[in-house]
Amino acid sequence: MTAAINNTFTHDKYLFGPITDFIFLGGGGLLIFPLFIFFLPEDPYLALISIGTVYAANFINHPHFAHSYQIFYSNFREKLTSNYYPDFMKRKYFIAGVVVPLIIFAYYLTAYFTANTKMISLSINAMFFFVGWHYVKQGYGMAIVDSVLKKSFYGKKEKDILLIGAYGAWIGSWILINTDFEAQDFYGVEYYALGFPQELQTPMIALIAASFISCSWVFIRKLTREKRNTPINGMCAYLVSIYLWVIFASFNPVYILVIPAFHSMQYMIVVWRFEMNKSRNEKTKAKSHIMTYFFTAMLLGATGFFFVPYIMDKSLPKPENIPGEFLFLIKIWVTINIHHYFMDNVIWRKENPEVSKYLFQSK
Repeated sequence: MTAAINNTFTHDKYLFGPITDFIFLGGGGLLIFPLFIFFLPEDPYLALISIGTVYAANFINHPHFAHSYQIFYSNFREKLTSNYYPDFMKRKYFIAGVVVPLIIFAYYLTAYFTANTKMISLSINAMFFFVGWHYVKQGYGMAIVDSVLKKSFYGKKEKDILLIGAYGAWIGSWILINTDFEAQDFYGVEYYALGFPQELQTPMIALIAASFISCSWVFIRKLTREKRNTPINGMCAYLVSIYLWVIFASFNPVYILVIPAFHSMQYMIVVWRFEMNKSRNEKTKAKSHIMTYFFTAMLLGATGFFFVPYIMDKSLPKPENIPGEFLFLIKIWVTINIHHYFMDNVIWRKENPEVSKYLFQSK
C-alpha cells in the first residue's frame, strides 16, 4: 500500500514520495520516540536496544558514512582540476579531502608515539562537537531541500533565522553538556566535559528557547502564508534534528543509542535520489545502480568501522598507559565522524555544480 501511494505521488515535489519522505526525513523519529517515553522502561530493555543498534549500525549508520566517501572521492582528480568546478570549490575539496585527513593523522600519530591520553580524550569530545554541529546543519539542509522541491522558497531573512537558530541551539546544548568535569566512557577510554561555568546554564537555556521561538515563527508564518505545497516534511526534519535528536535526547542514553539510525536515514534518502538522478543522466539503470551502491557502502562501512580497527587493535602495539582494548577503533571512529562533517560541508553546497545538476533533476 505504501509503495503504491508513493509511486502515485513520485514527482518533482518529493525525493521519493510523501510517506517515504516523511518517515526518512524525520517523521520516523516522531513515531518511535513516544513509544520509548511511555511504553519502554529504560533498564530492562537497554541491553536489547543496544543489540539492535549494532544491527542498525551495519545496515544504516555505517553505510551512511561510506556514502559520503563514495560521493566525495568519486572523480576526485577532476574535482581538483576541472574547470567545471569553481576555484573556491576546488580549494574546499582539497582542504576537506587532503588537508583535514593529514591533520587528523598527524594528531593521532603524535598522540600514539607520545602516549598522550589527554589528546585522545580531547579528540573524543571534538567528535561529539562536530557530530552535533553536523546534525543541526543537516536538519537545516533538509528544510531547504524540501522547500526547493516544493518550490516554496524561504527568503534570505528566514533562512538566516533558521541557520542561526540551528547553530544557537547546538552551541547552547553543547555548552550545557560541558558544564561539569564528569568523566564519560567511550570504549574504555575516559573523556571529560570541558567544565564551563555553571553560570552559563541559564543563558544557554534562554538561547535554546530563543532558537525554538524564532524558527517556529518562520514556520508558522510560512504555513499561514502558503496554503499549497508547504514544505512540511522539511520543517519536521529541521525540528526533529535539532530539538529532538540533539537537545532532548542528549540527556537520555536510551535515545542516544537510536538517534544515529534516524539521522542516517535522513542522509541516505538524499544520497539515493542524488545517485539515481545521476545514473539516469549517465544512461545506467538507476535501481541496480543504487543496490550496488548501497551494498558497496555496507562493505566499506564494515571494513572501516570493524575489520580494519579490529586487525590493528589485535596486531599493533599499544602504549601501556592508555586504557582499554580498542585504541585504534576509537581513533578510526573519531576520524571518520570528524572527516564526515568536513566532506559534507563541501558536497552539499548550493555552489557545488553536481548538487544543482542531479539532486533536483526531474525524475
